[in-house]
Amino acid sequence: MANHLDGARAKVQRAKEHFQDLIVQHQTFMNLNPYGVVIEHDPNTGERIWRARVSRPIPDPWSIIAGDIVHGLRAALDYMAWELWITNGGSINDPAASGITFPVTDPTKTYTAIQQQSAGERKEATFGVSGAALIDRLQTDSGRKASPDAELRPLFLLHRLDIWDKHRRLNIVGGTVRIAHMTIGGPSEDVHIQEMVIGGGGPAGDIRTVPIADGTELLRLTLGPTTPNVQMEQHFAHYVAFEQEGPGKGEAVLETLRRLWEALKPLQLPMALMGGLALATQLGKRRLPNCKKLRVF
Repeated sequence: MANHLDGARAKVQRAKEHFQDLIVQHQTFMNLNPYGVVIEHDPNTGERIWRARVSRPIPDPWSIIAGDIVHGLRAALDYMAWELWITNGGSINDPAASGITFPVTDPTKTYTAIQQQSAGERKEATFGVSGAALIDRLQTDSGRKASPDAELRPLFLLHRLDIWDKHRRLNIVGGTVRIAHMTIGGPSEDVHIQEMVIGGGGPAGDIRTVPIADGTELLRLTLGPTTPNVQMEQHFAHYVAFEQEGPGKGEAVLETLRRLWEALKPLQLPMALMGGLALATQLGKRRLPNCKKLRVF
């Protein structure tokens, strides 16, 4: 059975190589200082406007590399589901074989007890008791539910990004900026802020600006007429993001891909324990074998 897992391992390894390559390219790109900020100041009104300066576009191949990473990780899940199905008695000649995929739960939906029971029975019939438990464990582990936005939970996000990439490339926007730190005035200075507007494009309250182009307004600040000409310090953290309109929702590309990779790390142990899972299924056990000390990759 170990040989049957070579395809899944190859998919994960290739995705890892693409990711490492993207990290290097990203660092090289950022070392060129493609993003900056300029401040426009009107002394008569007290208004200050921070605008982006973009000197280089995002390299076009990055969208394709990100898509390859996403597809490789999603395919690894499907390969694992196939092996669980085979372990549970499935056959390559079965008409249902072409429809075997890793079932990703939609965390944005609310399911009734009857719906949950029905879905659980279908998973057990397809993948076996232990296989279904493994699938549920990957999706419900609290470590993979940390995002307050259900659509950004790793397995669901991976699934949606893969679907998106099948029809159009994952658009990586050129120069997303978010405010990281700002200081106005000193300890003894009386500062009155009349108005502050943070440039965006994302949801209300989102301090990111996605995407930006040269001249995009990042921040507009108007000090009150009683405020002296105080010293102002600001810092913007630059990062490269998925487009706001797609499933990536303006999230940083490298951070997002790293979260997806981390979510799939547990696959390394279950893949090596297919034989143990088959035995556990035959014995009717409903918990996974203890595999903490095993290392595969």
